[in-house]
Amino acid sequence: MTPLPIFHHIVTAETKTSRNISLFSNPKSDHICITTMNICRVHTVETNKSISPVSLSIEERTLICYCDGSCSHCMKMGHYGFRASNRKCSIRFISPHDPKHGSTDAEVHAARLAIQYALGEQYNKLIIYTDNSKVEQLVKCPAQKDAITYHKICDSMNKFQKQNNKNYIQVIRVRGHTSIDELQKCKAKHEFAKIDQAVREKLVNT
Repeated sequence: MTPLPIFHHIVTAETKTSRNISLFSNPKSDHICITTMNICRVHTVETNKSISPVSLSIEERTLICYCDGSCSHCMKMGHYGFRASNRKCSIRFISPHDPKHGSTDAEVHAARLAIQYALGEQYNKLIIYTDNSKVEQLVKCPAQKDAITYHKICDSMNKFQKQNNKNYIQVIRVRGHTSIDELQKCKAKHEFAKIDQAVREKLVNT
C-alpha cells in the first residue's frame, strides 16, 4: 500500500518592536506588531519500513593452537595433537619409521594437524604454540630440503596460505615442562601444559 502524503503547515513571521513615547505613557511598555507573515506547506511521507542495522563482517578469524607430541624410542610409538582456542582437542597415534627422530616427527605432525584443522574450518590466521625448534623453523623459514623431508606439513602450509591472500601462520616458541609458578603466571604456558600432559598420558596408557 502506497503511503499517503502529509502536509505540515509552517508559519514564519517578521516582527517589529516599537515604543510609544508620550507624556503619560509607561516608558517600559512596548508594542509588537507583525509586519509580514508567510505560510507554506511541506510535503512529507510516512513509512512503516524499519531501518535494518548495519552488519559488520569479520574479515579475520583467528585460531590459536597449542601443539605437542610425545614419543617412546623403546616402544617406537607416540602420540601428537593440539588444543585450540575454540576448545577443539585432537590427539593421534604415530609410529615413526625412524625412532631417532620420533619426537621431532610427532611435534611436526601436531603442527600439521592444527594447520589442516584451521584450513578445513576456514580460519584466516593460525597461531601455533610449540616447544619444538624444528616446527618453529619450518613455519618461519623452511629450508629447501624441508620440502622433501617434511613435505606433508609444507604442502599443508601452502594450501592454507593460498586459500586466501590474507591467510598466514604465526608460530610462538614456548618452553615445555615448566614449573607450577610459571604456569600460574603465564596463560600460554598454562594452556600448553594441558596438551603436553594429554599426549604423555596417552603414551603411558597405550
